[in-house]
Amino acid sequence: MFTSVFSESPVGSLVLESKDGERLRSCLFTTGRRGTKTPETSQRSHAPIFGQARDWLARYFAGERPNPAELPLDPEGTAFQLSVWAVLAAIPYGETVTYGWVAERVGENRGKRTSARAVGGAVGANPLGIIIPCHRVIGANGSLTGFGGGLEAKVALLELEGIAMPRGPRPEAIETPSKNGPDVLIATETPRNSAQML
Repeated sequence: MFTSVFSESPVGSLVLESKDGERLRSCLFTTGRRGTKTPETSQRSHAPIFGQARDWLARYFAGERPNPAELPLDPEGTAFQLSVWAVLAAIPYGETVTYGWVAERVGENRGKRTSARAVGGAVGANPLGIIIPCHRVIGANGSLTGFGGGLEAKVALLELEGIAMPRGPRPEAIETPSKNGPDVLIATETPRNSAQML
């Protein structure tokens, strides 16, 4: 049996879900392309995991850098999806990577080549938004691509982490390689053309 609780955040309403009250199965937005319904209050809504998850999220939104490993997580997915989510969980706070970079890491871990397109599907199926930081994955050209909570939420999360992202119909991040290698990208500034800003 799943238990779900509602939680507010600076980037929108979230639904936290657990099977056993001890491990977090999902953290989903109620808005965006994959928005989920707000749950009914249940008898087990005060299970320990929900307090832990809310504390983790509060620290994240306060500018701290909590590690996903601090929470007992229980996402459900295929072996491939789980391998992608493990790579996502290791993306450093304040940095962005490309789908191609994630595909290379997953391929190395699995011992076989992986496509960026397949990775994109697994990233889009991430049930633990914010906690497993899929918002840190961007297109090879710096485009924001999609996000389950909507692009406004993705921009807000990246900006919270200190990544300046342009706003407008065609975001074009100016990128420089990070210390983690040439394929790990970090947006460092926004174009100075005010016409590109909202």
